[in-house]
Amino acid sequence: MRKEVTELREEMDDVQRALNQLAHNFELLTERERLEREKQLLQLENAILRLERRLPPAKPPKERN
Repeated sequence: MRKEVTELREEMDDVQRALNQLAHNFELLTERERLEREKQLLQLENAILRLERRLPPAKPPKERN
């Protein structure tokens, strides 16, 4: 009986380590995805700024009588 309890505890420890590793991997993946979204947003902002620089300056609005 004592041996079975020891084996169960070892299995529980193994499961706990596996769960901890999965949680850590999930956190890393979440952070990586957040950084990728931030990078894509910056790339989009840069593209918009480059396009705006190519446009001719806006004409002043016509005055109303």
